[in-house]
Amino acid sequence: MRILARRIWSCAAIVMVPTIVAAQSPAATTDLDRFRDSLRATHDTLVLQTIERAVRQSLKVRKGDNVARLRLGFIQLRRGELLQDRRPFQDAEQTFSTIIRSHSDWASAWFGRGLARINMAVDQPAVIGTLRSIFSSDRVVDGAVDIANGVLTDSHY
Repeated sequence: MRILARRIWSCAAIVMVPTIVAAQSPAATTDLDRFRDSLRATHDTLVLQTIERAVRQSLKVRKGDNVARLRLGFIQLRRGELLQDRRPFQDAEQTFSTIIRSHSDWASAWFGRGLARINMAVDQPAVIGTLRSIFSSDRVVDGAVDIANGVLTDSHY
C-alpha cells in the first residue's frame, strides 16, 4: 500500500510540473470531446460495433488518419465498458499506443491509454493483480502516469 501511495504521489508531482507542449488544436479537441460524449449516450453494443467497423474501413483507405484512430480507441473503450470485457480495453490500449508513438504530444491519446490500462487492471482477478504487481509494473499506476502525461501535454484534460 505504501509503494502504491508513493507511486501516486510521484504521478501527482509529474502533473504539477509546468510544461508547454504542442498538442492537438482546440477545435480538434472539442470535436473529439463531442464524439466521446455521443459515445457515452450510446448503450447498444451493436451500434458501437457498426461504428467501429466503419472507422476501421476508413482507416484502411486513410492509414495515416490518427484522428480517426483516436475515435476508434474511444469506441473500443466504450465497448469494453458496456460489455465488461477485457479484450476491447486491450484493443484500445494498443490503438492509443500506436498514436502515442507518432504523436506523443496528443493528450487524448495519453488519456485514452490511461483509461484502457486502468480498466484492464480493474477487470483482472485479485490473484493475477497481486502477482502482476509483484513481478511487473502495476497497470493502475501505468494508467495514472499516462493520464498525467495527458495533462502535461494539454491542461484541458
